[in-house]
Amino acid sequence: MLLLFFFTMNGGSLVIKTYSNIIYNARIRYNILCLNTVRKSNIYFFFINVYIQIYFLNNLSHLF
Repeated sequence: MLLLFFFTMNGGSLVIKTYSNIIYNARIRYNILCLNTVRKSNIYFFFINVYIQIYFLNNLSHLF
């Protein structure tokens, strides 16, 4: 039981790490793509990012 708990904890943190890396790379690509309107695109991307993170964490809350 304890082993299973640790396994799910490590798996969950690993998933969140890889997910945050993907988001970070996507943000860099997005900023390079929209260099002309960086400020506007940053605001839009920030809201999209927050929405995706909330959705993602709600779906993965059973891992923790």
